[in-house]
Amino acid sequence: MITLRMDDELENHLTSIAKRSKRKKSDIMRTAIAEYLEEIEDYLDAVEALQELDKNEDQTVSLDELLKHVQS
Repeated sequence: MITLRMDDELENHLTSIAKRSKRKKSDIMRTAIAEYLEEIEDYLDAVEALQELDKNEDQTVSLDELLKHVQS
């Protein structure tokens, strides 16, 4: 179990959405956190991939070079 502290404005917004959607606040928070974690994971994967590309810049090819190779 995790305790979450939030300011009044955020809590009021959450309460409003929960009432409108007829869902529990905990269900909304769980879904929001899961989606946020997926987004952060995708972002971190992209950052790591870019860092790897930077390290191996001499091993990359341009799109034009790739298309020439594929079309030949």
